[in-house]
Amino acid sequence: MEKKADGAVALVQASIVDLSDVWFRDCTMHVIDKGDDLNAALQRTLGTQSLPAAGIDAEAIRQLRILAKKMFGAVADDKPIKICTRRYQNQGLVFVGQAEDIHLFLGSEAVRKELGIANLTQRGYAARDRKASCFFSVCSRHKEVELGAWNELITLYRDDNARTLTTVRPLEQFKREKQLGKEIPEHAGEASH
Repeated sequence: MEKKADGAVALVQASIVDLSDVWFRDCTMHVIDKGDDLNAALQRTLGTQSLPAAGIDAEAIRQLRILAKKMFGAVADDKPIKICTRRYQNQGLVFVGQAEDIHLFLGSEAVRKELGIANLTQRGYAARDRKASCFFSVCSRHKEVELGAWNELITLYRDDNARTLTTVRPLEQFKREKQLGKEIPEHAGEASH
């Protein structure tokens, strides 16, 4: 992290990726050059005219470079930074609603079973941590996921690449990163009298 003159600290969030992972193998890559318009490069990589997400902040790339240099030394300056993208259509359901309503929805054992949720917690749910490597049950194999503020609009959906099978995102963040499909009416499938 680099401390700025005003005392603020820029934060770069990074995660480790298994280079043999299906997501990484199937993604489209673009090596970033110093003169690149990052958002134009992302659009070319995605093959789209507009970005579903907010885009890439050039300052974030600069901060990533600083982080890499602090972690790995000067050798990091010689390594390229790549934009990795993948487009796919998830056929699964996305539940949209206030966090409190979603929590009530998860009260159904059948729903929890379908979504791979072990149990409810006070502020969300617990689900199997797919990244945990526990030997001899020394650590928990479940991860608690908070739904957020009760009045916040959220999305709940299955994500095969997430830490837990079912994941939560604030609706606004979800819309920046993904596109919602066709809405299923609330009473679809119910017999009319």
